[in-house]
Amino acid sequence: MHYEAIKDINKAINNLNSLDESIISQIQEAINNIQDEKAKNQLQNKLNKKVKWLKEQEAIKAVEKTRNTLSENDYNKAMKLVDELHESSVKDELMEALNQIKELMETKKEQDDIKDSIDNSIIDDDIDLDELDESLDELQDRIDNLPDGEEKSKLQDELDKLREQLKIESEKRLKEATRAVELAEATKREPHIQRAEDKIAKLKDGPDKTALEERIKAIRYIDQQDSVDIKDAELAVKLAEATKKEPYISRAKAKVRELAFGEEKNSLESRLFSLEGTINSNDELILKNAERIVSLAEKLKRESNLLSARDATNRLKPSEEKTSFLIRLEKVAKEIEGKELTDDDIAIIKAIYYVGLAETYDYEFMIRKAMEEVEKLPEGQNKQDLLNRLNNLIK
Repeated sequence: MHYEAIKDINKAINNLNSLDESIISQIQEAINNIQDEKAKNQLQNKLNKKVKWLKEQEAIKAVEKTRNTLSENDYNKAMKLVDELHESSVKDELMEALNQIKELMETKKEQDDIKDSIDNSIIDDDIDLDELDESLDELQDRIDNLPDGEEKSKLQDELDKLREQLKIESEKRLKEATRAVELAEATKREPHIQRAEDKIAKLKDGPDKTALEERIKAIRYIDQQDSVDIKDAELAVKLAEATKKEPYISRAKAKVRELAFGEEKNSLESRLFSLEGTINSNDELILKNAERIVSLAEKLKRESNLLSARDATNRLKPSEEKTSFLIRLEKVAKEIEGKELTDDDIAIIKAIYYVGLAETYDYEFMIRKAMEEVEKLPEGQNKQDLLNRLNNLIK
């Protein structure tokens, strides 16, 4: 009976292939019941070695899994298993493997972070080129510190492409700013001077930017030296406001036009614009008639009514009412076509309104406003046509 028990325990230990606590407890209990101390010690040592070996195998599998996944969660699980092993050469080897894997994980994380930074570096009209250039230098330093390999080469290629885009954008902005300065020098008028300054502000710091800034300063100085006395212009505006008729309005506009760019000029132009807007406002009856025709077009949604409403609206003078009518009619036109009115559609109509005001009244502040609205439009023929109309005003 004693021999059979030892035989069964040996067989159970040999067949043990997992760290199932219930199975190990059963074997341990059987060993505890053996009376022969020598046999009992031999069985205990055999069980201990088998459990130690199984734990090592479990840790080895966990380390290999971590090597494949480079997962933080898998790494933590493997580290816990290795840490719980008894001191041995196996444990030392596994700990060294985990240290190497940790370095790989940190490298991969750094690679992923660099890639995300490159992917998120979108070069558009609003990006600060100096800040982007500095950011790319930092990314270059980080790539240089990566271990050599395929992933490092890929990241370097992506960064090189981004630098090329930065170079193209920088050269494009320099050309645009140079053309804007040349136009400002030729006209010595707003809004060209302000537009040139806005273009220069978007350039990278350097000798090219400094040179263009100096040229604009020279224009500003000449403009200020040659400007008409502000008091003379203000008197002319007051006379125009008092008389509300020609030739006093035209005389006031001429004097104000020669003033240097600044708050005083903007203020006087705004007063004259308000005066002319009051004098040239649309007749109330004409507005009511247009409102009636537009409302009918909205209700019936027929092409014939739409054409009639557009004809009536187009005869109105530039005004907020006219712009509102045009937006409503554009919505009707889209509905007839089975489409929706977009923000771009509205933006084009509003830009046309401001260009119309600029053409009608020829005030610099209004030209600037029109230019701002047109610049917001998406690239296309509509935008180019409006820019051409504004350029005709300031030649």
